Amino acid sequence: LERDLKLIIETTLGYRSLRLLATSLASKVGQPLELASLSRETRISSPTLRKLISAFEAMYFIRMISTEGDQKKAIIFFEDLGEANYLADLGRNELQTFTSFLFANLRVQFHYRPESEVSMFQYRNRSGALVPLCFRQRADVLGIIPSLEETPSPSVMGSARSFLGAYPKSKILIVHR
Repeated sequence: LERDLKLIIETTLGYRSLRLLATSLASKVGQPLELASLSRETRISSPTLRKLISAFEAMYFIRMISTEGDQKKAIIFFEDLGEANYLADLGRNELQTFTSFLFANLRVQFHYRPESEVSMFQYRNRSGALVPLCFRQRADVLGIIPSLEETPSPSVMGSARSFLGAYPKSKILIVHR
């Protein structure tokens, strides 16, 4: 991590600080990135964090996706699910692990087919609606909601209704293992 990072940006941060940052990011997979909170947690300044996060993305260590709806903060995912699991022990949160699994496996289906011109985002609103994985191709939008329950909960159904209301030409998949 330290060696590869120094090929992209100059930093005086040591391995322990970089490892703490990577571990903190891994614990926030699929969530909006709060720079101020991350800065306090890692004791790294916000401007330095911005540079490091850009470098991590350039190294294909993490991937940032945008958010649509009422909230506009970027969402973080790890490119390598094994790395994220190692750093943050994501096995403790089954839904986060399942969402990361879907991200890792579905994103590459579009990423390596540039002719499809698909963009990815997450849908969130103030009332709590969440569609963690959304794929847009021109005017068509596909939203994917991972669920641990076989029968979707009322909150999952509410998120689906909110998403379908916000994107009239969309489809939603509620995915169960």
